[in-house]
Amino acid sequence: MRTRLGFWLLLFPSLAHANGAMGLGLEIWSPDSWLWYCIAMVLAEAWLINLRTKLPWYKALLISLGANAVTGIACGPLGCCAVFLHTPSLDPNPLQRSILVLVAFAVPSALVESVLWTRFVAFEQRQKLVGWAVAVHLITIPIGWLILMVPERPYRGIEKTAALWRSNRLRSGSRRINDFILDKERLPNALNAKALLDETNPYASDGGLPLTIEAFYSPYYTRFSTGEEFKRPLAFNRRIAGKTPAEIKKMTKLEAVPYITGDSRWGDITGLFYFPASGTVERRYYVPDDSSVDWGLK
Repeated sequence: MRTRLGFWLLLFPSLAHANGAMGLGLEIWSPDSWLWYCIAMVLAEAWLINLRTKLPWYKALLISLGANAVTGIACGPLGCCAVFLHTPSLDPNPLQRSILVLVAFAVPSALVESVLWTRFVAFEQRQKLVGWAVAVHLITIPIGWLILMVPERPYRGIEKTAALWRSNRLRSGSRRINDFILDKERLPNALNAKALLDETNPYASDGGLPLTIEAFYSPYYTRFSTGEEFKRPLAFNRRIAGKTPAEIKKMTKLEAVPYITGDSRWGDITGLFYFPASGTVERRYYVPDDSSVDWGLK
């Protein structure tokens, strides 16, 4: 009864906060890399921990699978504080974060999983088995990290999260561009991020989030990236740059025109679009064949 009660006390807070190791893993790596990592860790832990328990291989595998399910989905006692391992940022440090998450979950995962493993050994052996489980989890950190680093761009989860934050920052920065348009009665002449920030700098708002250069790049992180590598800039529309609202209205009768855009991680086009009817720039998402957008002016 006490074991069951303890299990649910560990499980519920974790599920409530949705901060399980599984969720954190998918926030960092791609689903396929994370799947192979999970399979490898289940097998490795079943083999290594069972060196001490001497159970039949199938039973050891089932225990390892069940133990990892608890820590992977609910993450045990770390569930209430795993929220601090979520690091929303326009430009996170993928290498540092990947290592931090693997190390931070190693010992807590071992302790929680030991609750299951120790039920299959004599009482006097349980303390040593817990210590061995911790050692196994620490030993397998480099192995797991190497598996996750197989793809050239392994941090697909981080890229998706950073892309969302950058898109939101573009939305907050559209006010700065619209203030420029209202004052100058034309769009900025800039055709790259630095030039745009310099040209619209007098219209930067004191309140809200600042518009920074990272917002104009699609996230791109390789294995040892410690920050944005600035390899995938959003495209500036040369055909409407510097044009007045009246000139753009003569160029198209459609609802929207791409202004500063790029392909998103979900197959659509994201960024800032110019709307001739209102003469303003807004952050939107469009599918590439949307008939309301004048893609010919891209």
